[in-house]
Amino acid sequence: MEANEKVNLIDRGEAEYFHGREEEIELVKNMLALSKQKGKGISLLIQGPPGVGKTALLWELRKIGKDLKWDIRKMNFEALWNREELYRVLVRDKKYEKNFKEWGWDLKFLKRNIRQDKVVKGHSKIIEGIQKPIVLMLDEAQMIRVGLGSNQVKKGIAIEVLDQLHNLHLPQGLLFIMAGLGHTRKIFKDFEISRFNDDGVINLKPLHKKAERNILQDYLVQGAGISKKDPDLKHWIDRLSQESHQWPHHIICYGEVATQKLKEGKGGLSETVLSGVLKEGQRKKKNYYSGRFAELKDAQIASIFQALFENELQKNMISGSQVELDFERNPYIKDGEKLFNDIVARGVIQIRPDGFYQIPIPSMRTWMLKEYQRYLHIMKQKPSPQIQKLFQSL
Repeated sequence: MEANEKVNLIDRGEAEYFHGREEEIELVKNMLALSKQKGKGISLLIQGPPGVGKTALLWELRKIGKDLKWDIRKMNFEALWNREELYRVLVRDKKYEKNFKEWGWDLKFLKRNIRQDKVVKGHSKIIEGIQKPIVLMLDEAQMIRVGLGSNQVKKGIAIEVLDQLHNLHLPQGLLFIMAGLGHTRKIFKDFEISRFNDDGVINLKPLHKKAERNILQDYLVQGAGISKKDPDLKHWIDRLSQESHQWPHHIICYGEVATQKLKEGKGGLSETVLSGVLKEGQRKKKNYYSGRFAELKDAQIASIFQALFENELQKNMISGSQVELDFERNPYIKDGEKLFNDIVARGVIQIRPDGFYQIPIPSMRTWMLKEYQRYLHIMKQKPSPQIQKLFQSL
C-alpha cells in the first residue's frame, strides 16, 4: 500500500447516533425506485474528505435498503475481476447455488485460469443470476488505484464488470453505491471508468446545524443519562457545537468525550466538567489535524502550507494546477504531482464543484495557519507581507 493511502482507514464505523443527510437519503430512495421502474442498474458515488461521515451514511442506507426489502451486499474490489469472489458476493442462498450448479458454474470451474473474454463472460453469467432487488456497497472506493495497479488484464475485466452492473437490465433493480475520498471520481476517470453523471455523485459536506445539535443531545441524554429538562443542557450543546463546526468527526469526538466524563464524575453539567470536555476535545481535534500530515517531513509540511495559503491569497481560491507547479519548483519536494494527490487523499484539501480546491474544515484551516507560523519561526524564515497579514488575523 502506498504511503498516501495509509491515513484513509481511520475514523471508521457506524455512527452511534445519526441525524441529518435527508437530501442524500431521499436521492438514494429515488434511485432505488428508478432502478426498479426502469429495470436497470444504477451507479452512485458518495465522496468527501476523511471524517465527513461517508461510512456512517452507508450504514444508514443499509438499514433503509433492508426496510425497503432490498438485498444488501458488501462489495469488494477483487469481485470486479475475480469470478470466485463475485460468486461469493452475489450467490449466498441454496437457491442461487442450485442454479449455478445446473449451469456448471461451481467454484472449481470459477478458479480456472482462462482467457480474459471468457472471464468476462463468466462474470456476466453470475451477474445474470441476480434474482432479488439488490444494493451493492463498496467502501473506500479510491483504493481501486491500489487494487488494479498497473495490471491491464484486471483493469479490462473491472471496466467490463462495472459496465455490466451499471447497464444491467433486470426487473428487480440494482443500485451500486461506492463511497470514497473526494478525489475518487477522478481516480475512476483516470482508469477510464466513468459511470457517474452529475446526478450520480454525492459530495458530502458538513451536517446542518440542527442535525449537529440533535446528535450532541443524543450523546448527553441517551449516552450520559442527562435529563432533557436539565436547565444547563442547551448551554452545553451551544458550547460543544461551537467547537465541532458541524463536522461529523468532531461531533462524535466531543460527544464521546462528554459522555465519558459525565459518566465518570458526579459534577453533572457543571462548568468545571464542561471545561474538561472542551480541553480534551480540542486535544483530540488537534491530533486529528496533525494526522493529516503524518509521515511527511517538516520542510514538506511547511512547503504545503506556503503553497496553499499564498495561492489562496493571490486567487481567493486554491488552484490545483498552480499548487502542483509551486510544488515542482520547491527544492524540498521531489514529485509535485504525487504530493498534491497525497494531500487530497489525506483530506487536507478537497475539490469544489467549480474545479478549484478548499481546506474543508474552517477550524483545520486556522490550525494549519498557526502551524505554518510556528514552522516559519523554527526554520527562521520570514513570511511575505501578505502571509504576515494572515498571521495577524489569528
